[in-house]
Amino acid sequence: MAIKISNSTIIDDGRNIVNAGIVTAQEYFGDASNLSKTGPLVKSVLYVAKNGNDANPGTRLSEPKATIKSAVAAATTAATTAGTVIKVSAGTYVEDNPIKLPPQISIDGDSLREVSVVPLNADEDLFYVAPGDYIGDISFTGTMNAGKAIFAFDPDIPRYSAQSPYVRNCTNFVTNSIGMKIDGNAVIGPFKSMVVDSYTQYNANGIGVSITNEGYAQLVSIFTINPDISIFTGSGGQCDLTNSNSSFGNFGLISDGVGPTQYTGIITTAASADSSVFDVKLTSPVLSVKSAEYDSTSGLLTTTTYTPHGFTVGMGVTLAKYGFTCPNSSYVHQFVSAVPGSVTVVGVGTTTPTAATYNDNNGELVLTIANHGLSAASSHTISTSTYNPSTGILNSTVNNHGFTGFTTHTAESGTLYNPVTGIATITVSNHGFSIGERIKLDDGSLTFTPTVSVSNKYRSILSTTTNTFTIDVGTSSNTGIHTFVSGTAGGIKKANDHVKILDGSLVFTCAKDNNATQHPYPRMTDPISNKWVAIGNTTANTFELDVGVSRDTSTHSFISGATDSLLKANSLIGIATNGIVFSCSKDNYVTNHPYPRPTDPAAGEVLGVESTTTNTFMVNVGVSTRDTFPSGNNGYVFTVNEVVGLNTFTTFVGPNDRIHNYVSGGNAQINYVRPYDGQVVYLDEEYKSVKKITISSGGSGYTSPPTITIGSPSESWGIPATAVAQISNGAVTTVDIVSSGRGYTSAPSISITSPESGTTASLSLEVGTDFFVVQSATEISSGISTVTFTENVPFAVGVGTTVPFFKQSRILASSHSFEYIGSGIDLIKSIPARGGVAIPENEVADRNGGLTIFTSTDQAGNFKIGDGVIINQQTGTVSGDSYTRSLFSTLTPFILALGGD
Repeated sequence: MAIKISNSTIIDDGRNIVNAGIVTAQEYFGDASNLSKTGPLVKSVLYVAKNGNDANPGTRLSEPKATIKSAVAAATTAATTAGTVIKVSAGTYVEDNPIKLPPQISIDGDSLREVSVVPLNADEDLFYVAPGDYIGDISFTGTMNAGKAIFAFDPDIPRYSAQSPYVRNCTNFVTNSIGMKIDGNAVIGPFKSMVVDSYTQYNANGIGVSITNEGYAQLVSIFTINPDISIFTGSGGQCDLTNSNSSFGNFGLISDGVGPTQYTGIITTAASADSSVFDVKLTSPVLSVKSAEYDSTSGLLTTTTYTPHGFTVGMGVTLAKYGFTCPNSSYVHQFVSAVPGSVTVVGVGTTTPTAATYNDNNGELVLTIANHGLSAASSHTISTSTYNPSTGILNSTVNNHGFTGFTTHTAESGTLYNPVTGIATITVSNHGFSIGERIKLDDGSLTFTPTVSVSNKYRSILSTTTNTFTIDVGTSSNTGIHTFVSGTAGGIKKANDHVKILDGSLVFTCAKDNNATQHPYPRMTDPISNKWVAIGNTTANTFELDVGVSRDTSTHSFISGATDSLLKANSLIGIATNGIVFSCSKDNYVTNHPYPRPTDPAAGEVLGVESTTTNTFMVNVGVSTRDTFPSGNNGYVFTVNEVVGLNTFTTFVGPNDRIHNYVSGGNAQINYVRPYDGQVVYLDEEYKSVKKITISSGGSGYTSPPTITIGSPSESWGIPATAVAQISNGAVTTVDIVSSGRGYTSAPSISITSPESGTTASLSLEVGTDFFVVQSATEISSGISTVTFTENVPFAVGVGTTVPFFKQSRILASSHSFEYIGSGIDLIKSIPARGGVAIPENEVADRNGGLTIFTSTDQAGNFKIGDGVIINQQTGTVSGDSYTRSLFSTLTPFILALGGD
């Protein structure tokens, strides 16, 4: 049946109306100029075309966006951003840069030659890429200011990266631009990297790829033409470069300097001169956090420690156990139901609440049980307290407290253990225990064959008989029969009274900083925060609590205790896991959620009743809007961005869509890692050598090469640098450094002999630090790593010598091609036929401790293996740092392979 369409009405050949609305046509006649919204809507795909409009949704090819930036904005605000593909049709697009890409976005051009992007703002980077992004088949044209990049990380909002952005099959024609700027300070995490396959850089006077601040790149098929610098690594940046070439331009591969101090070690064993193996201590104190402030928009965390941190910018630090609250995560909870018997009243039995309310801002759970008969907690004030950080015991004074500590018991014959269920049935004659009361087994207090390992913590009694009770001690991988052998006398502790110390109510100082600062406890992240703790040993006026051991084993001194900050439970309850069901406003009460979940703070715990009415009582189950940072989602190691003061520093930890307020807690420590190849050090002092000699004036009248004299180093083990001059037409034209020397602490003098007649040449020199390169290292054990350097240290090294570690700027280039490097940035004048002249010395430049490891071929076919071996195919010679030999007269291929004569 044929159909005709009139407006929105469908008519058959008999002029009968058969349908109305949207039609999907298999084919049509005409140019479709009057049709709209044709084409299917494809999820997670957005379209950009020259005939588009940014007011369009971009979800159909017939309704494309006009700019990439508008499509990115649509993807960013979409409910499911990750995985969105933006398809760009042929055309030239002038974009209001920078374009900030969210994670996991792909921008795919129709054709490399037919899709061009022009930056509107020359003073801004073009694309800020994020983890998992992909950009392919696009060319970039126009001009930018020097230092601005086509691709970069967003320096204002560094993100955590677990997957590198990927650029493939693109061409950069933008004058002055950096094709790819990988700044390690603008990204968080171990992967401060981008990856590339097939990226041509025709960016005159720009930089092909810049990798700085410990950034990293894997570069495949990078082709640069007429840049100022082809590939640059600095401040600890490193890259792998494969199957690439550098053509024309000023410089090829530059590795410049080292990164910031990563950490500083200390020599623990003296070593004589010419040693290469050293024992290095790699530890530092854990610093307690006094306060913190988090900017959720930028992701910047400002931390203040109680004592001076000693951190430097660029140093990696490990952050742990910061306590934050997120007020925007608060939701209204509505009671749905309770599992029968879900509440255990310790010492009484089980019961079922008929209603419940939960306040997620203060953690208060109010349960309704008619005529429950429970008693509210009583308040007390601790007058003094002592803490043993090695045992974790806090001994506090409350005069005439009347508290009852634990009682001790001994397991008897008949005790059983089921390794499959984890249930231990323990025999204690006439124990008098009740369901819900808590038992702790001392380590080693129950002996079974085979051995059963149980942790030293309190567990709730599950069931009882007159002479036995059961507790869950955990399953065993050995599921065979376990035979009870014996029980340690008094090895079973039965808890009686429980108390809770309110957060921040006890103030201590410690000898770690000579008692200079005061610390409130418990902090939100401490083990006993909002926990009811069983009382241990007691006297008339004192009682003991196990609050957990501390890494800070220095003496802790009590300062004060807040009034009524100690709560003593007069009634205890427990709530069964998943025992109470709520819905909440987060999803408009659509779904039900059972609590407490196994990971919730109240799961498996006893809770003291804090207040009561006749039919209700309140227990505190924890504030749901509180959380511990870092969670691990962005790792635990972050880079110091700024040192604000002796005790304050900032780190980028990643942005968040919600405000977070610091509560308490937190530790910060220098991040020590096993030393690795790619790091360099100096020992105690930066000793230097001569790196460069510059001819200020060549002089005149020289008939033979003059003698150059360089001053002696100050150290006894030092060696003077030496250099030789070459002349042409009576003037000094070249100075070659024969030996860079060693042991200089400052720049030495340099002089040159005068000609018999004429003017004396003048020279100047530059010195640089001599670093020792890490070859290997052992795992850090007890704070010590044995580190081996690639060369011997020429002086004796004593105990206590400091060893700062840096990441070396490195380029690892294999099969790299150089073509007329040094001929300049002008596209025409750099061509040999138009006067372009190559400068071989500009192909590779290692500066200030940087290192380029490479194999290369230049336009004349000269093959290099670093600076050590240079094979000149035109003259048939092999030369290098240590020898010059005739390839054809003195070397056979076999001898060359062996490296011998």
